[in-house]
Amino acid sequence: MKINSPASVSLLYAGGYRCWFMKWGCFFFWFDCETRRCVAFPPLVALATRAEGTPASGLPLPLRPADRTTMNTMKTNPPPPSKCGGRAAAPCRQGAQLPAVRPTARPLWRSATGSLTGVTGVTGVGIAPTLADSGGQLSLPLAQSLPPPVPRRPAKEPAVSMETQEGSAETDMRVQFQDREKELLDQIRILTMKVNLLGQENKDKDSMVTSLTKQMNAKELELEERLATERQTHRQSLEKLAKVENLAKERMLLLQENARLHHEEVEKMKMQHKESMAAVLEGKEKEMQCLEEKIGKLKQHIADLLNGRSRERQQQLDELRKELNRITQENERMQKKLDSRLEKRC
Repeated sequence: MKINSPASVSLLYAGGYRCWFMKWGCFFFWFDCETRRCVAFPPLVALATRAEGTPASGLPLPLRPADRTTMNTMKTNPPPPSKCGGRAAAPCRQGAQLPAVRPTARPLWRSATGSLTGVTGVTGVGIAPTLADSGGQLSLPLAQSLPPPVPRRPAKEPAVSMETQEGSAETDMRVQFQDREKELLDQIRILTMKVNLLGQENKDKDSMVTSLTKQMNAKELELEERLATERQTHRQSLEKLAKVENLAKERMLLLQENARLHHEEVEKMKMQHKESMAAVLEGKEKEMQCLEEKIGKLKQHIADLLNGRSRERQQQLDELRKELNRITQENERMQKKLDSRLEKRC
């Protein structure tokens, strides 16, 4: 618990006894109004806890049946004034009677409020946290600061009787206890609702986590199956590629061997062609020589024949020219006769 004040005072209720709880700096003081005893506690010491202890969660424990019975009894039947100051006296040691203590009827819940996040209260301490918002921030009333202790002086007798003051103090105490009980019940109800909501949210989140885990496991199985399939396909592809590479190498060697054989055959055919062409040319030259000799002989024979018949042909040509001239003249004469006859008829 952290109170946002260097020196603060709160009302403590524990087992039906009334006392003051004060924090000064980093130390805590417990002052019992009945026995007038003050006990100092060092820091980090659990305060205002019941016999069964404070739970680890820091949430306030519900009131015990004995405490609730004591509070109801004090509300309905206030104790009669005693010899120890007009109030119900606590058991005194060895039966000694303590002097009366002047009550401090100071209102304890009129100071400003401070905020405390994530802390719902401390068991047995009269601090009334209220729910400030839905985010879990609670407002704590800051206790009134006490002035530094001063030397006690004998007080004057008040004009009002002690019994009247004690009665008003008891009434204020009962009202404060009733308000405190209502606040604690409201706080317990709110905390119960919050616990139920958090439990429901936890169940929803657990179901969501379970669903997501199932989906993730299913996705992992699917991915593993796909990975195994891809690996198998990749392995088969590698095997096919190796087979194709071997087949390509074999075909390349076969093609190289065929090319070598073809080149050798082409060279042989070229040699054979050259030899055959040489033989053909040689035979043609011989034939040409024979033909030239034959042609020369024929030319000589024709020349001899032409020289013997040239005169006869010249005579025939002269006769033919004469016959042609005679026919031409006859034609001209007949044409003239025809023209003259035509003119006569016209």
